[in-house]
Amino acid sequence: MKRFLVVPLVLLLTLATVLPGLAAGLAATTYSDTIVGYEIFPGVTDPSTGIVYGTTFVGRASGELPGWWRVSVNYQGPAVKEAGKTNAILGGTWKLSNWKGSVYGSVTGGTVTWIDGTHANVTGSLSVVGGTGAYVGWAGVGGFEGLLDETVFPPKLTGTLTLTFP
Repeated sequence: MKRFLVVPLVLLLTLATVLPGLAAGLAATTYSDTIVGYEIFPGVTDPSTGIVYGTTFVGRASGELPGWWRVSVNYQGPAVKEAGKTNAILGGTWKLSNWKGSVYGSVTGGTVTWIDGTHANVTGSLSVVGGTGAYVGWAGVGGFEGLLDETVFPPKLTGTLTLTFP
């Protein structure tokens, strides 16, 4: 009878020790970085649709997933740089690289809302579709919130990048 009580007790203690670790392994991990970068290409406008293709920024990320980043976006133009005017970000691509490898994906949407003629609030939604090096197999979602400053040349983009991996 004693043996029948000991085996379930050992099994219960083992599960109590292992299950929290498994649950932690299944929890999503979110990385947050501060980014600073500059526009290196203003994009090309399709005169028939007004869509601006390929506006590109590059810069540095510091925080939980530090490295160098690049984003190229397509947006509904023309950019009307007046307070309260908004341009829709229609799509694009992005990449974050460091000494361990790269994480990359698509820009799935967003907005550029002008504060005045030279500053705009920028938000973007990102999908993570893959990685290289230490990040092979990474997939998830992300976002960006920041400020576009056109009082400097080239225009400067600062803000927060967040990436979440299930």
